[in-house]
Amino acid sequence: MEKIKIKLNADLRSYKSGSQITIKMKDGLPVERYWRDRFKDQKIDNCFEKIGEKKAKENDDFKNRKNKMITTDAMEIKND
Repeated sequence: MEKIKIKLNADLRSYKSGSQITIKMKDGLPVERYWRDRFKDQKIDNCFEKIGEKKAKENDDFKNRKNKMITTDAMEIKND
């Protein structure tokens, strides 16, 4: 059985916002139904965040393509 640590962004059960707690997991899902439901809610209301998991950032490849497009556009303007 795995465990995952989360930090609460809202008051849940008897825990206050900002609390860090450990949730028991099995096959990637919380064992308790309450926490399975909260994991579904989390996608919508961000009621907690997983500790140790990086937040989604803009893909580096996307950034490079965006910068390349800006540079290419500037070069095309200069060449006209």
